Amino acid sequence: MEIIFGLKNIGKIYPHPVITIGTFDGMHQGHQKIISQVVKRAKNISGTSIVLTFNPHPQEILTPAKAPLLLTTLDEKINLFKELKVDLLLIINFTQHLSKLSPADFVKGILHNQLKSEEVFIGYNYTFGFKREGDFHLLEQLGKVYGFKVKVVSPIKVKKRAVSSTLIREKILAGKVKEAGTYLGHFPSLSGRVISGDKRGKSLGYPTSNLSIEENKLLPPAGVYAVYIKLDKKVHKGVLNIGFRPTFKGKRKSVEVHIFNFKEKIYGKCLQIALVKRLREEKAFARVEDLICQIGKDIKRARRILSRL
Repeated sequence: MEIIFGLKNIGKIYPHPVITIGTFDGMHQGHQKIISQVVKRAKNISGTSIVLTFNPHPQEILTPAKAPLLLTTLDEKINLFKELKVDLLLIINFTQHLSKLSPADFVKGILHNQLKSEEVFIGYNYTFGFKREGDFHLLEQLGKVYGFKVKVVSPIKVKKRAVSSTLIREKILAGKVKEAGTYLGHFPSLSGRVISGDKRGKSLGYPTSNLSIEENKLLPPAGVYAVYIKLDKKVHKGVLNIGFRPTFKGKRKSVEVHIFNFKEKIYGKCLQIALVKRLREEKAFARVEDLICQIGKDIKRARRILSRL
């Protein structure tokens, strides 16, 4: 997959561009359906599948106080786009100037003049341009002017509810990571680089890797989770703890993972964590011995859950 940051870095004309546009936070089943159709159509016409997305999230620029925490960071989204075999990922810096483009100027300047779009696939509720004034009907009208076709992709429904990033955020914030996964079509995830910690886990007999997580990343509630860990293309099993270590009266939130049967030093490495199931909430224990005993139970339960998948 080719990745281009910024419109000015497009250095050539791509054959028969088939395009979709969006923020794609979470890369849920609805997003995957649209992108898969773009990829399939591009292959059928010997064209180029193109995803046009924005960074940062538009609401971080337009309404910072109301901007949602992200289901997927930019790096996480890039990895998911690669898995869907997109030909070209075009990442546009979202600015106040861009937000003020009229729908007509957006289509003419970007979709037509720069990308030479032939087909554009959008979600059923897609809007674009200044104050979201553009919708499917306007895009279709502009497509007739500039020579491209528009295809609207119907929503994916799970349990009779349309899959959306907003719905998935609600599930994750409630700690329902397994349920969130049914809407996402993959496990909720987080990623971070391993940093130095206070080695508390090692002193308890269960060494952990502490992770540095982007500030705008949505995390589930404090607690213990059964997880998969991807490191250097290899997948491991483990338990993740999110919280403040109340047994030791911690005051700073931490994210740390214990990888089963693992002794390598991995400081500075990036780990990708797939959240499979929440095991329990965070709890303060009266004695350290009680905490150690509970960790053993958490690991035993996590092993049982992960062995069934």
